[in-house]
Amino acid sequence: MKQIQRIQQMEQLYDELKEELASFEESYHKFQSMLPKFKELSDYYTSADWLKDIDDDSRGKFPQQLKRGVLSQDAIYLLLAETSDMIRTLQNTKLQ
Repeated sequence: MKQIQRIQQMEQLYDELKEELASFEESYHKFQSMLPKFKELSDYYTSADWLKDIDDDSRGKFPQQLKRGVLSQDAIYLLLAETSDMIRTLQNTKLQ
């Protein structure tokens, strides 16, 4: 009976891992397809346009209801840092 239980347990692990891997692959492909968008945001964050937009915002040139989270230095920086951390984590991940 112990042998049958072991096989059943391993079969359950296999099924779980197969499902999770499929989900991860889908997420990973979606993540990869978003990388050009991260590059575009990074380029904006380091551009003269971003500095001009911040300056114009501080002068009240934009409507009050305009969503302007991208003009927060921390918001973009943190998103880009989290993205870089995720990439490093994926690169450094090894089977134990």
